[in-house]
Amino acid sequence: MIIYIIPACFGVSPSCIISSAMANKNTSIYKIFWFISCCLWASHVAAVDALNQGDVLNSSASLVSRNGLFTLRFFNLRSNSDSNTNYSYLGIFYRNNRYPGKPFWIANRDRPISDNSGALVIDETGKLIITFNGGKAPLELFSGQSNNKVTAILQDDGNFVLKSGEQILWQSFYFPTDSFLPGMKLGINYKTGQNRSLTSWLTDSIPAPGAFSLDWDRNERQLILRRRGVTFWTSGVLSENNTFENINLDGEPADHKFFEFSNKGGKCLTYEFVQNQNNTPNDWINVTWLKLSYNGFMMDQSSSRVVLHPDLCDGNNTSSGCKRWEGPKCRSRGENFRPERGYFPGSVDSLFYDNTSVSLSDCKDICWKNCTCFGTATSLNANGTGCQFWYGPLDQETPIGVSESLYYIIRPGPPGMCLLYIITTF
Repeated sequence: MIIYIIPACFGVSPSCIISSAMANKNTSIYKIFWFISCCLWASHVAAVDALNQGDVLNSSASLVSRNGLFTLRFFNLRSNSDSNTNYSYLGIFYRNNRYPGKPFWIANRDRPISDNSGALVIDETGKLIITFNGGKAPLELFSGQSNNKVTAILQDDGNFVLKSGEQILWQSFYFPTDSFLPGMKLGINYKTGQNRSLTSWLTDSIPAPGAFSLDWDRNERQLILRRRGVTFWTSGVLSENNTFENINLDGEPADHKFFEFSNKGGKCLTYEFVQNQNNTPNDWINVTWLKLSYNGFMMDQSSSRVVLHPDLCDGNNTSSGCKRWEGPKCRSRGENFRPERGYFPGSVDSLFYDNTSVSLSDCKDICWKNCTCFGTATSLNANGTGCQFWYGPLDQETPIGVSESLYYIIRPGPPGMCLLYIITTF
């Protein structure tokens, strides 16, 4: 069976309509039979949760978990400086209007497809691959082989699993992107060497790996958030009551219970989302995930409670898990970033850094390490990449018609010490 979900009128596929027209026009009962059959066919295809060998999941098709909460499909993003190109990705979404347009898992985050030709298939050897036009080799999600029948299923927990019988060959939970779901495991598999960790998007519209990563340290028994490899924040040690000192999710409709999972591959961190009998509403759904945003912001999606606000970790503050890091000697301890409006006059030297691999946090870091830099602006490109740097003081007397939203660095100290600004345009 080939899975092609074609847009249909009133739930009936065009192919069924054509087949109905080909039926005996003089036999009303025959027409009714065709109509009912087509409706049943459409309903069956729309609810399918599995991909079998020989099936094709293309850009107009989707898989839906049996509980109806998750869907696997191709989607488009304008995530490049070429705004005329809609890049295609394969992702898993929670089917709820509360989180529109943002998948919690992406198969090809660093290999976008430049058109809608992408198709997910299981070939005759059992490989799970994404094919597309352009003559390039397909993207292999699972490159192993199996002599037995292989099936990929979108499970009720949001995990996409490739199986041969009861044997699990591959699963999306082994390759997280920026979201940590219940049942997912973070940590290093010492048998394979794979580090299962979260990595933020580069910008709000580019899923490629960005500046922030969240890892489980099995020796210290805590989560570590890093920005370009430098420790930014830690969760605190996992306690005996399955919580972390710096992750406060108590008092919500459900409890997050974190615990270590041990097997032959090593020790990993996972968690359960457990109903709280005292606070849980009747319409509660057992779905959540911890999301690491492109700017280091971390939030629980069910409660919308903030786990970490990156502005709190400015390199000086050591409360709530924030870590202090060393800066250049020209920067005094106590400096940090603040928003303020103003502009840099044309007489101030500036530099445009058109690099599509850097975003706001990178611009801040580059300016911070350059002792002659007074300010930087992101969004040089429409997709949030690139920087602008200024090497002179900010003028807060903004001319009429000029409006900028700014970040600035305040250097506390004796009179005469200047203000340094980090800016970004909204």
